[in-house]
Amino acid sequence: MKYDLIVVGAGPAGYITAKTVAQAGYNVLVLERDAFCRSPCAGYVSSTINVELPEASGIQSKITNMRTYFPDLSFHDQTINGFVADRPVFDNAHVTLAETAGAQVRWSSPLLDLTPDGVSFRGGEASAKIIAGADGVFSKTASLLGLEKQRVASGSHTKCIFPDFPSAPQQSNVQSVDRPPRSSLSSEIWSYIKNHYERGRMFRTMDEANKPSQE
Repeated sequence: MKYDLIVVGAGPAGYITAKTVAQAGYNVLVLERDAFCRSPCAGYVSSTINVELPEASGIQSKITNMRTYFPDLSFHDQTINGFVADRPVFDNAHVTLAETAGAQVRWSSPLLDLTPDGVSFRGGEASAKIIAGADGVFSKTASLLGLEKQRVASGSHTKCIFPDFPSAPQQSNVQSVDRPPRSSLSSEIWSYIKNHYERGRMFRTMDEANKPSQE
């Protein structure tokens, strides 16, 4: 089938692009290599984005402040305006909006190659006037086009357990990112307080109202 637009990747950039174009009346196909919306570490959503948030969008808590620590242990507080979201719920809600707008989403359909008039993917081929690569930092689309690879920082991911704080969230996702090449940036660390519930994950930040007592 011939489409006006093929979007590779059903992440935030992909499904928002697909929804916007489909709402304008164009035929849109989204190709996603995974079988369902994954659960990436990133869960911060800025309230300044101009994106419709459905009622069941997985927004868990509001964030008003961010503290950045530097190698000498000094820190900088910054006022921000955003939310922490349950990413699988958030992503599924927006994929549904794209489908409601008319976009077709194919799961478990990784991009295999670019053809003269479109793409080939696991399960078939499709043609389109425009192909949008929204498949992340290791973009297969960009690789097939011969574009320069993005420079990325190496990093690590650690799960910390806090058994001595029964009234506090019991797990924290901590991600440490090394200094990017040819950059003056210091190392960065991001921490998300995470609770696990039967139906998924809840992310929230610890503020003055719920942090453990220092007594």
